[in-house]
Amino acid sequence: GLGDADLIANAQITDPGGTAISLNTIDGAVPAVLPIGEPYRVDFQARCNAGACPADSVYAWSLADDPPPDGLTLTGAGATATLSGTPTRVGRYPFTVQVLMRGDQPTTTQQRYTVDIIDPAATRLITHYYVSILEREPDAEGLAYWQNSIAELQGRGQDAKPVFRDMANFFFNSPEYLGRNTTDRQFITNLYLTFFQREPDEDGYAFWLEQLANGMVRNTAMAGFLYSPEFTTFMEEVGF
Repeated sequence: GLGDADLIANAQITDPGGTAISLNTIDGAVPAVLPIGEPYRVDFQARCNAGACPADSVYAWSLADDPPPDGLTLTGAGATATLSGTPTRVGRYPFTVQVLMRGDQPTTTQQRYTVDIIDPAATRLITHYYVSILEREPDAEGLAYWQNSIAELQGRGQDAKPVFRDMANFFFNSPEYLGRNTTDRQFITNLYLTFFQREPDEDGYAFWLEQLANGMVRNTAMAGFLYSPEFTTFMEEVGF
């Protein structure tokens, strides 16, 4: 079937012989992160070991193993295939693009990809943590890491709040933040802005300053914010 011009396993070989073509690669730039609900398209190109594949080659494109993100489909036309659509569900999606070159000796080439479909609200909140705690915009590598962590939990239907708690612990205990030598008042302000997105009220200021003055360590104070009803309510309001 696969080495026959009519591509049907019917015992009728209409083109015996011929030169087999070895496929080396599949080219395609799939971004690591895609926003949910936004139209998307990426093209894949089959590349042969001798350069351009013969014009009369026959290709069969497909997806092996795991399916692509919900809402995206793969369509092939000759040496080119297109993955397009609008992603409809957050999560982490590994998938494999495959092309079969049909000739005298059929050759299959595969390329593995992973994409994270994210809620734009996650990116906005991650950026807010960077700005409120570290006082800078996120770097590309750091942003992608936290986006991936959130997408992986959401893809399994799990609560993403633990990722934000880990992020807060990591940022507040990082050399970058500790090197600023913030006062207790500055630290408390950072906690309110990060977790409640508001300035501290005077009663709150007084309470937490007293706690720190009496020996409470900063990580314990931070935990009081991270597990507070106000933090939980705020996170639910923004979708987490």
